[in-house]
Formats: sequence, C-alpha cells, structure tokens
Amino acid sequence: MKRKVVIVDDHPLFSKSMADLLAQTGLEVCALAQNGADALAAVDLHNPELLVVDLSLPDMSGFRVIETAVTRHPGIRCIVVSMHEQAQYAKRALRAGAKGYLVKADDEAVVKACVDAIFNGECFISQQIENSNLIPLDESPKTSLDYADTALLTASEIKVLRLIQQGNTSKDIAKRLKISYRTVQNHRAHMCEKLGLSGTNALLRVAIAEKYRKHDHVNERTKVPKKRAKSVSSRH
Repeated sequence: MKRKVVIVDDHPLFSKSMADLLAQTGLEVCALAQNGADALAAVDLHNPELLVVDLSLPDMSGFRVIETAVTRHPGIRCIVVSMHEQAQYAKRALRAGAKGYLVKADDEAVVKACVDAIFNGECFISQQIENSNLIPLDESPKTSLDYADTALLTASEIKVLRLIQQGNTSKDIAKRLKISYRTVQNHRAHMCEKLGLSGTNALLRVAIAEKYRKHDHVNERTKVPKKRAKSVSSRH
C-alpha cells in the first residue's frame, strides 16, 4: 500500500508541482490544502504518513499546523518547504515536530533525498540553511521569542506586544493605540495562536522575557538577506 501525503501551501501552482514530484517517489497525494484548518482536517480524514507544509499560511502558522498534526497523529512525519533560509526557522520547525526542512530553491533530488531520509527515521535539513548542522531540539515550554516567532506577527500585533512588555493592561493598550478593547484581546489571542502559547499569563511571561533579551530581531524581519543560487547536495 502506498504511503499517503497531504500538502499545504497557499500557492496552488507550487502545491501541484510538489504533488507531481512526490507522486514520482511512490507516494499517494490524498489532499492539497491552502490553509492550516483544511490541512488539519485532511490529516484527520486521511491519516497520512507525511505532511508537507509551508510556514506562511492565511489562517495560522505552519508551526502550529505541525504541532497540532503530530499531537493528534504521533506517527506522522512533517516536512517544511519554505522560502526562509535562516537557521532560526529550521530550529523552530524541528522544535514543533518537523523531521525535514527544505527551502523552495532546493531541487528535485534534494526533495527526494529528504523524503527517503525521514522515512528511514532520520532528520534532514537543506544545505541552503545557514549553519545547517542542526540537531533536533526537544520541545520545551516557551520562555522567549526568536526571529522566526516574531516574523509571524503583524505590525499591529508587535505594537501590542511591546506595550504588554511595558506592563500595560489590555484597557491601557486600547487607549494608547486608540482601538477597542475587543481588538486588543483579538490581537492577544492571535499572537498566542501563532506563537503556540496557552494559559492566561503565557503571553505576558514571554513578553517580559523578550524585553530583557540583548538582541531585538523584530526590525530585522524586513532585512532578509538574499543568497546567490547554488547547487545543493543531499545531507543525511
């Protein structure tokens, strides 16, 4: 029986190309999704062995999709295929439960090598990732934000987060930003969703921890360096 795969990416042309490639490896593509909710529904329905996921989705982060999928289906293997080449993204994906991390510039041979590796019980990281000699990280309670986390937040959400760091309540934030209390609460809920936080004080704890970090990467989100195209060899 063929192993099944679900692909989630909000660019249909990319999904179709990836589906054709994975079908060549003997996998059965049982669903193409364009958002996280549809992807998780497809995973629940088809119980696939593999989930291929982009990080930037319309309704939730790819990190949250991976975390939810592996919680519901512990045997599923997840591969991220993203435009992000920074090591922070790969580390965050591995922490969420992914077994492979590819970038969209990788060629077909690398994709096939990644699939082979993860079904052999190995992790696979694209060599286009900066400092690609990563190891899987154990999941642990989040106590601070990293570049990959903050890159998922909107400008409005970051404003709210900064005001939380300063000790402002939701009512205070609403007054300062001239928005409704409900809007502030929505921003807080969306941030918790994107960052994988739960509990009434989780966002506050993370915001306070972030306040005292030496390096603030939030403004770097618009400065993703371009890298020259290069050939990629597989890494097992």
